Amino acid sequence: MDAAEGVIAEAAVVVLQLEIPLETVAHVIALCQRLNVFTILDPAPVPPKGMPRALYGVDVLTPNQVEAEALLELDFSRDAMPKRLEDRKQIGSELLARGAKTVVLKRGRRGAVLIDRDGMIRTIKPLKVKIVDTTAAGDAFTAALAVAHAEGMELAEAARFANAAGAACCEDFGAQPALPAREAVERLLRE
Repeated sequence: MDAAEGVIAEAAVVVLQLEIPLETVAHVIALCQRLNVFTILDPAPVPPKGMPRALYGVDVLTPNQVEAEALLELDFSRDAMPKRLEDRKQIGSELLARGAKTVVLKRGRRGAVLIDRDGMIRTIKPLKVKIVDTTAAGDAFTAALAVAHAEGMELAEAARFANAAGAACCEDFGAQPALPAREAVERLLRE
């Protein structure tokens, strides 16, 4: 990653996830902070022992509901059944307190919620689509959020665009084959 510092310095946004070593993710986040490059972390898969504090230092954290609960270390085993965290404000506030500047909680059929440190809570309404397969919907969401940010959209509008990309992804089967073209995302937004 150090060899790519020049490329990273010119980036509009860097998107990270947790399928690579956590030390690498932490190093890239620190590098982006030093270079003032916008960062988005899709915290999947959530590490079994939780996520190190350094990984929360991103501009946008994009967990789904299950990932958010895992990040908050809630135990849903048979022996311990705590109440699910349905309060979006509580989930967002707790994740913000760990270091993220903004949380965009992906809620699947229930849309998304954007929560930031300034106290803004914006619900992104779900879009009605015929769901064939949800594989890669979260990936489509996060990628579209990055594209929208790079194009200069305000974060709430970028989250709306991302929500449409995630929904459009569900209309087809598979991971890569289901990733929607921009036209499909824009069509869904118009409808």
